[in-house]
Amino acid sequence: MADDRMRKAQFLTFVSVVWAAVSITLATLDFGMAHSSLIMLMALWGGLSSALYSTCVADACEKVGPDAVIPVMSTLLIAWSIGAGLGPLMAMQGESVREMFALASVATLLFAAFATCATRR
Repeated sequence: MADDRMRKAQFLTFVSVVWAAVSITLATLDFGMAHSSLIMLMALWGGLSSALYSTCVADACEKVGPDAVIPVMSTLLIAWSIGAGLGPLMAMQGESVREMFALASVATLLFAAFATCATRR
């Protein structure tokens, strides 16, 4: 089980770094580019967020007892939903949508650092 946790932390680090790279790409992108490329980048960005969320939920559920799984999952879902709804709204109060992607890259790099520290414990 310790090996599984190590792999989850490494996977979370990998996903976070890739998500940050996609976010940086989207923050610096010329939005006049081909529609298909933009759609593919946005699909990758959304897919990486789903991978990150589901892995975090699996890790959290392994750390609690059977009686606490439903409350933990409910709390994580509410926290994720609030963050997914309010985070972009707050990030886009600036000049452009690029700031949202820049903020996402910073947040995911911080999360990658946290996951790396968790791997080394």
